[in-house]
Amino acid sequence: IGRHVVSISSVAVDLARQIFGDLSTHTAVLVGAGKMGELAARHLVNAGIDSLWVANRSIERAQKVAEALGGHPRELDELPRLLVEADIVVTSTGARGYLIDKKGMKAALKARKYRPIFLIDIAVPRNVDPACNALDNVFCYDVDDLTGIANENLATRQREAEAAEALVAQEAERFLRELAVMDVKPTIVALRRKADALKAAELERAMRRLGDLDPKQAKAVEVLADGLMNKLLHDVQMNLKRSAAEGDDELVRAARALFALEDEEDA
Repeated sequence: IGRHVVSISSVAVDLARQIFGDLSTHTAVLVGAGKMGELAARHLVNAGIDSLWVANRSIERAQKVAEALGGHPRELDELPRLLVEADIVVTSTGARGYLIDKKGMKAALKARKYRPIFLIDIAVPRNVDPACNALDNVFCYDVDDLTGIANENLATRQREAEAAEALVAQEAERFLRELAVMDVKPTIVALRRKADALKAAELERAMRRLGDLDPKQAKAVEVLADGLMNKLLHDVQMNLKRSAAEGDDELVRAARALFALEDEEDA
């Protein structure tokens, strides 16, 4: 259940791992200082990225955020160079136009020798031109994309949780049935013990009446007695187990009374 991440920042990190695998050799840049962007950057830092740069129009603000995240401040006008150097770009500014357009991204791709780049556009309105997604080795996700994945993962978690609950209920029911069958075991043991004693007594009496029997004949009589007893007890045992599994102990009590098993156990 826990393998499906359900927060936007966690989804971003999960996607980064799908694209790059081990993040410890990759660099990220946070463009802007929005709270969601900072949270995504913090998740990337916690995931073990090699280094983080923070670019902002205000270098003082960049320094403050970078210090909080353990990163390095950069000027916003360095963005074209940062697109060449960084593998993961988180944008979270209040800019009205695109900070990263297709033309600029195309130039950055060429300079970075077409190494994959992951653009995480958390800004509203968008900071990254959606046309960038058409470029090879550019993986661009905006806040709607990330929210959709998070919601789908949440729905998957809920379905898996429901399936797990159903499985637990099923196993609990099975355990209770087995427990009930175990409870009837003493009755079945007592019944078979009494039947064995009666069979042995009647078999001895029959042998005396039949007189001298050769071993083969004596064995045949014993087999006959065993077969009759087992066939008589089989249905009784099965019905007792089924009744116990269904939570009905009425038949068990009736069997104990009918065959005087309380007396048998006391004996």
